[in-house]
Amino acid sequence: MGYAQSSANSATPAPSLPSDAAILGSCNAAADGLKAAREYITKLETETKATARTLDLQTERAKLLQATLALREAEATQLRAALDAQQIALEARSKQVVELKTEVERLQKSKSRIRKLVPVALAVGVVAGAMLR
Repeated sequence: MGYAQSSANSATPAPSLPSDAAILGSCNAAADGLKAAREYITKLETETKATARTLDLQTERAKLLQATLALREAEATQLRAALDAQQIALEARSKQVVELKTEVERLQKSKSRIRKLVPVALAVGVVAGAMLR
């Protein structure tokens, strides 16, 4: 029993079937939609790969920046140590300068005493020489 016979016998009208052209148009539209979806998926995959590459590059950049920061921190520590050593050396030199100034002053006082004693010593020598004659 075919579709035509059953619809003829029934009381309700048979639905109309789409034409071959309508079916073909729907299939073409579905195929076009599928093609567009595949192209969109391909574009999304390409974009995802580019984004992943950018992320990899940014991750590598971050690692390089961290390494640079570590090097600069080490350099800063070394520079602080060098400055501390220079400060200690400067303080030691300043102390030496003070000590040398004190010694110079002491020697100058001693020199002036000797200058005062030289005429006395000469006079004693002259008197002693005269007494020995």
